Amino acid sequence: MLTRPWKSVLFAVFVATSYAQLPSLTVNVPAPIGIAVTPNQLLFSQPFCDTQTSGGNPVLRGVYDLVGPKRIMALDPAPSCDENYIAISPGLGGFSEGDIFAINMPASLPTIYKAPPGGAPVSVFQTIPVAPGDTHANLTFDTSGTFNFNLIATGFNGVVGLNSAGTTTFTYPNPQPGLTLEGAKVAPLSYAPCPGCLFIAGPGAIYVVKPGTPSGTTPEFFATAPSSPEGIVFPQANPCTYNGNAYFVSAFDKSIPGHSISAGGAILGWTPAQLEKYIGTFLVPDEDSGIIYAYAGPNAVGAIPNRSVFSNVGFQLEGSTTVSCPVQTSTEGFMTGGGQMNQFQASHGFNLGCNTGSNHNNLEVNWAGGNKFHLESISSVTCYLDPNLPAPNPPNAGFNTLVLSGTGKYNNQNGATIQIILTDAGEPGTNDQASMLVSFGGSIVLNIPLATLATGNQQAHK
Repeated sequence: MLTRPWKSVLFAVFVATSYAQLPSLTVNVPAPIGIAVTPNQLLFSQPFCDTQTSGGNPVLRGVYDLVGPKRIMALDPAPSCDENYIAISPGLGGFSEGDIFAINMPASLPTIYKAPPGGAPVSVFQTIPVAPGDTHANLTFDTSGTFNFNLIATGFNGVVGLNSAGTTTFTYPNPQPGLTLEGAKVAPLSYAPCPGCLFIAGPGAIYVVKPGTPSGTTPEFFATAPSSPEGIVFPQANPCTYNGNAYFVSAFDKSIPGHSISAGGAILGWTPAQLEKYIGTFLVPDEDSGIIYAYAGPNAVGAIPNRSVFSNVGFQLEGSTTVSCPVQTSTEGFMTGGGQMNQFQASHGFNLGCNTGSNHNNLEVNWAGGNKFHLESISSVTCYLDPNLPAPNPPNAGFNTLVLSGTGKYNNQNGATIQIILTDAGEPGTNDQASMLVSFGGSIVLNIPLATLATGNQQAHK
């Protein structure tokens, strides 16, 4: 049941079946598109078309707080019917926690606007060349670290990653030229089929980019998608909730002719109990059918998808999200250990701190052919507690994942760089993971995707 003062907002509660999960919550709003949720705030954007009305009054384009509901961030009217997708920063990679990012369409190049949690003042963050003329470009944050904690935009021309300064750090072309890529999500490190991979939804296909893939590489096919997939979400164990719900989808009333300019829309919610058996899958809403699919893994091109129906709601589905948890980080801790990487004939040993000035700054990587990398300096480092991985006990360090980039020597030659991810998944270390990407002279000389250690142990410390 709702516990906050919703004023004029209407809602209905449904009982979920043991198979297809009906939404536990439906909150009526005029024309929701983008959606982003924290434990304290549910935001949505509307409308699709500026001719949308509600109760005889125009629906003003912008980002709305569900409480009221009230518009907290104004967006420019669109020359056509456009979808303004939004994302809330988790506070990683130099982005400020709680900042709101929204795509605004009227400019010759779509523009990402930025605002603090209250919605004002609004400033321009960056234009995105992946989406000129696009009306469905989307935003998501990398919360795993495999894509540098970037803000990731998907659109007509592909994928672009932006750091906290708005600088482009990678691009990937659209594997379906001429069609819209409408949603993306970086998988948790615990997602066994492709840990930390960037998943991209396109018409009829789910694509994937593996961590460490060079910028400019075309994404790979992963699974067959419905005709109009609207996004990708990975359910988590022990998720955060907003008013008792952990997964939210925005929707239009599909029963009304011409429902893209609908007289009715809704925010739909599902509880952690409804998501529990879907942990380890990812959820994909389909705009056309109103079905949310749960994918258990990949399939070959042309093969039957490895998926089931999570929910069939009968709405035209738009944005989707899980509740973004506050991220617990550490700047005082450090991690030690090392081990052998299975199948790659590479070994590593390290003592690394959680800030760039730490005196824990030792890392050595050795691999086949007598090659080695020795760390000289840390460029950036983030230590955080990944809720999808076990707690690093003992001891209770307050983080279980270290993401670092640095410079050093490759075979005793200066000018090499490294990006590395290390996890501590508890004792005795049999589930600890590592990934390593070493570059020298403009070429990648070692690329080890995230994998479980064959031997060794990695230990987080306070």
